[in-house]
Amino acid sequence: MRIWIKVQVIVLSLGFFGFINVFAQQAQVQGGGQEFQKIDTDKNGYLTSDEMQAYQAKRFNELDKDENGVLDANELKADNTRMFKGADKDKNGIVTKSESSMTFREYFDSMDTDNNGQVSKQEYYQYWPYN
Repeated sequence: MRIWIKVQVIVLSLGFFGFINVFAQQAQVQGGGQEFQKIDTDKNGYLTSDEMQAYQAKRFNELDKDENGVLDANELKADNTRMFKGADKDKNGIVTKSESSMTFREYFDSMDTDNNGQVSKQEYYQYWPYN
C-alpha cells in the first residue's frame, strides 16, 4: 500500500512539473520574448537567416568594444544573452566574425525544424541552444 502511494505521488509530481514547464515555455512564446522581437526586424513573427545574420553582426559589433574584429574573454563576459556561447569553434578563447557568422547559420538551420526557411517563435524558444 505504501509503495502504491509513493508511486502516485511521484507520477503526480512529474505531471505537475511537466505542466509547469510547458506552461512557462508557452508563456514565453506568447509573450513574444525580447530577443526574438529584436531579431524579427520586419515584425512578421518569423525569423529568416538574413535577419539572424544581421542581428548577429549587430550584437558582435556592440560587444567588440576595442573594434579589433574579435570577441575576447572580457567582451564575451558582457554577452548576457549567451548568444555567442559555443561560437569559439577552434577553442582559442576568442570569437572571430567568421566563427560567429558560421555559428549563427548553424543555429538557424537547427531551429528551422520544418525546413521552410523561417523560424517561428515556437521553434526559436524550443530549439535555441542557449535558452
